[in-house]
Amino acid sequence: MLVLVSRKILVYVETGSSRDVEKYSDGSRVIVRATYGNKHRALKLYGVPDDDLDFTLSFLKECNELNVEKCIAIVRDERIAHLIDEYLVKKYPHLLSKVIVVKIPFLSRKEEIINTLEEAIQKLSNNIAMN
Repeated sequence: MLVLVSRKILVYVETGSSRDVEKYSDGSRVIVRATYGNKHRALKLYGVPDDDLDFTLSFLKECNELNVEKCIAIVRDERIAHLIDEYLVKKYPHLLSKVIVVKIPFLSRKEEIINTLEEAIQKLSNNIAMN
């Protein structure tokens, strides 16, 4: 099991704009990953070429392995939101209080995604600082 130095927030964003999004990782309190999932990795690991499943299980696995207070998935695809909910209940029920799924419109522009990311980090950072 991989355990890294305690970090506070893990954020997965369903987007291909990794350079624009991952710059919000600060190395100590916030980890940001930008991905659509990977069909080839899903085929190797789970036996099905399903990028939504890869996004879901990569997110939940990293949330489980890292010492974070909150994990947030910003997703455009309703199926990913459903898969996260399903696997949280079936495989990762101990993460139910840590995981937040934010659904954004499927045709969101990069600017809208970044605004949602900034708002999520700000809200979670404020909540964690208060505790």
